[in-house]
Amino acid sequence: MEVKKRERWALLLVLVLTVLFGGLYFAERSENAKLWWLMNQNEANQFFPALAYLQDWEARLDSSMPFPPEILQANRDSLSRSALSLQEVVTFRSYLFDEDAFKHPSHLTDFMLRTDRQLSAMIDGGGQEYVADIKATLHKINAVTREVYNFDSGLTSEQWDELREIGFLQDQRLVDWYTKVEAAIAP
Repeated sequence: MEVKKRERWALLLVLVLTVLFGGLYFAERSENAKLWWLMNQNEANQFFPALAYLQDWEARLDSSMPFPPEILQANRDSLSRSALSLQEVVTFRSYLFDEDAFKHPSHLTDFMLRTDRQLSAMIDGGGQEYVADIKATLHKINAVTREVYNFDSGLTSEQWDELREIGFLQDQRLVDWYTKVEAAIAP
């Protein structure tokens, strides 16, 4: 009789622990799924606007010479936001999910940082000496970016849903785009 009681208590304990740990496991999976969804929304919201800014800026550089300091400062502020957007979409995932599979290309980051310094020098000195260099690099980036816009406009709503499921920058076409940009603007 005593043995049967112990077996029942042991069985009950195992059952309670199974339910408890199972609940914790599914709660963690649910939390990860929410983070994944937020990550994909962030990527979708940041990625194309950042590229659109770089396209737009190239056009404005062609049409607004000479540049008064307030225009240069506005461009510098926009560039900083755009650079952060491009960096955020690829660094948030590694912070949240400990993924290193996709690295932000160093040449694109270098271009953003270098251009920020050049704009600062132009603001301080009132000169135009870096405009040709900035325009040339933007032209290289934007020539490749047009492929991304073709990719973007060719997606059906079902394909967008699928892309949000797997992760925006997990798509091989966008990974290939970053690789091409890095190759195009390599020193």
